[in-house]
Amino acid sequence: PLRPGQATATGLWRHVLGLTQARRRAWRQAQRQATPEAVRTAMLAALQAGSPARGTAILADRRRLQALAADLEAPMTITSLTTGRRTAGPGTPTEP
Repeated sequence: PLRPGQATATGLWRHVLGLTQARRRAWRQAQRQATPEAVRTAMLAALQAGSPARGTAILADRRRLQALAADLEAPMTITSLTTGRRTAGPGTPTEP
């Protein structure tokens, strides 16, 4: 349960953003009905749309990122956070 101060702030933000109960219910229902393929398709579309404009950081297993990179139109550089070395991308080896 929210305390009065939190409830007031939450209510104000929901009102300012236009987040009605109906919109919130529809959002939750859409999340519950999402299939893994639909999520993957939406994620690829978002990555492709945002790639030219700015950098994107994704924390995930390197093999999964390499599989994802194969489906993208633009090249994706994969860098290891633990070593700081580029481990995949244009002109780099695929293994560290």
